[in-house]
Amino acid sequence: PTTEYNDDRAATRQLAENASPSAACTECSDEPNAYMVGKDLVCDEYPYAYTKLCKHNANWAKQKFCQRSCFENGAGYNGDVCCAAAPPAPTPRARQ
Repeated sequence: PTTEYNDDRAATRQLAENASPSAACTECSDEPNAYMVGKDLVCDEYPYAYTKLCKHNANWAKQKFCQRSCFENGAGYNGDVCCAAAPPAPTPRARQ
């Protein structure tokens, strides 16, 4: 299972790298479901979702929970090509 998971991630990265800049992409969200919120789980740190939920679960696919994280981990929803995420803003350093 781990090999399959890593193969899916590599294929997703290749797809994103090969997409032309003019190719249509989706601004993907990363919204957790109610269960995750109640358990303080976040999409990008919930690998169970990538192998058991995401595109593998009809309810998740319908509501596109954790859309960006699922896509980035090889378990994206049918037809989704998430746009590259903007890099996080630099954190200002405190002067010493």
